[in-house]
Amino acid sequence: MYILDFEEEKDYSLIPATLAEEVLQNVRFIVKTRKGSVPLFRDFGVDWNFLDRPIAEARLMAIPDIISEIQTREPRAEIVDISYKGTNAEDGKIKLKLTIRVKENQ
Repeated sequence: MYILDFEEEKDYSLIPATLAEEVLQNVRFIVKTRKGSVPLFRDFGVDWNFLDRPIAEARLMAIPDIISEIQTREPRAEIVDISYKGTNAEDGKIKLKLTIRVKENQ
C-alpha cells in the first residue's frame, strides 16, 4: 500500500520507473486537476464545487467525486482510505491523504 500526501509537492516523470510510481502519479494528477480545465477533455479531473464551503461540508462533497474519478480514470488504483490531516478552520485548508493499493494484474 502507498500513501499519497497532497500537502507535499511532487515532480511528474514522463517515464516512471515502476508500475506503482506510474499509478500513483496518475492518481495525483487526476485529483489535482480541476474538472473542465483540460482542453478537449473537459470531463477529466475532480469537480471543485467544494471550494469556499465550510470544511466539514467540503470534505463530504469531495470524497464521492475523488473516488469516482480515480475508479474511472485509473482502474489499477484501489482506494483503501481517504483521510484529511491537519485540517483546521484557521487556515481553511483541507490536506488530503489517500491510501492506495496498486493492482498489479490490470
